[in-house]
Amino acid sequence: MDCPPSSHSRQLPTLTDLPQRPCPRLVFSRYDELGASYARAREQQQHLRADELLEIVDDKSNDWVDVETRRGRIVRQFDHEHVKRSV
Repeated sequence: MDCPPSSHSRQLPTLTDLPQRPCPRLVFSRYDELGASYARAREQQQHLRADELLEIVDDKSNDWVDVETRRGRIVRQFDHEHVKRSV
């Protein structure tokens, strides 16, 4: 959706001030503070998502499994399938 740019800044809008479905680019160009706040929130969201992904990748809790042999002995084995799915 192509919205016309606007360089002037005004008071932040209330819900009643805005049309039914405003174009985000139009709103952010008119309300500098709102655009800057939104940009900061999106950046923080990206950092949080990256941290969550690193936690998942670094989680080694299921890399090793205990397997019972035919003789009934329990041995610890590397779980290749789990590691492949977590990468």
